[in-house]
Amino acid sequence: MKQDQLEEHSTTRSVILHLLPGILVGCFYLLARQPVVNRGYPSIIALILAYAFILIPVELGYLLYQGKKMMGRFTLQGIIKYRNSIPWWQYLVWVFVILVATGAIVTC
Repeated sequence: MKQDQLEEHSTTRSVILHLLPGILVGCFYLLARQPVVNRGYPSIIALILAYAFILIPVELGYLLYQGKKMMGRFTLQGIIKYRNSIPWWQYLVWVFVILVATGAIVTC
């Protein structure tokens, strides 16, 4: 498979790839919430643990698997497109736009 060639997948596979990580995080959270609360921590800690132990490994693992399939080794090169950075002034503009939009949403 060429590096620039992207594998097109079915709608079912797209839905599974979008929902499965969230379902796994939700299950972990539901199982870990009570033990975390029993130890005196807020329940948000269980969600942070779910992200650290479930979400990040699942998503990064899938991307590395795709890199192995495409390049023959575990890599993100060729898998993650659009790696060019934006000009520095656009960072300032986008921060301002996001702050204004957030302020407008919060005050409504």
